[in-house]
Amino acid sequence: MSERRIGGRVVHRGAGLAGCQVLAADPAAGVVVADTETGAGGAWELTVPGDRELLAVARCRGAAIGLAAGTPADDDLQLDVGATHELTVRLEGDELPDWARPIVQLMPLHLDGRDDALLRWITAPVRQISGGPLARVTAEARTLVRALQPGNWWIAAGVEHVPDARAQDMPADLRLETVRATAAGRELPAARGGYTFGLDGPLEVVLTLASSR
Repeated sequence: MSERRIGGRVVHRGAGLAGCQVLAADPAAGVVVADTETGAGGAWELTVPGDRELLAVARCRGAAIGLAAGTPADDDLQLDVGATHELTVRLEGDELPDWARPIVQLMPLHLDGRDDALLRWITAPVRQISGGPLARVTAEARTLVRALQPGNWWIAAGVEHVPDARAQDMPADLRLETVRATAAGRELPAARGGYTFGLDGPLEVVLTLASSR
């Protein structure tokens, strides 16, 4: 089987974006044939089958969260995340201890200016492992700030801590989930264990965590 090399850069606001997962996807077969991660400056390169029409898809989960895609013809394909808006997530709850590090999950339901068919590659199996939400971010503080592509999004947060039974000084069992979400003083609609919101400009979302028991 013949092979070819494809590559390029993932960029956001004119700068290279490191840490994005780039997939070589075969839309006709519905499979990912190769994957890699962008390095310094957003550069990526893959060796792929030479006889397939492929789509290069960047899944970005760092400072900028979103998707970028293009048809690779050579080793100079620029995948641009494009316009983003600042999302601030504030975590609160009377049961949330200072030491807890909640995990915030984000998943686009629709991205403005992007074909909805692109969303299938968020959860497409890579090396036989299916993906979950586009981003799972551990919040080191009670406020988390990220740049997201405009569109409709799903969000949830939670804490699950099961201490080692051998360590007697570890904190007690703790399981918290999101029980309320607001933005601009309005309740967000609940959906599939989380909440949905539209993003067309800078936004602050407040998530209230409480015991799931």
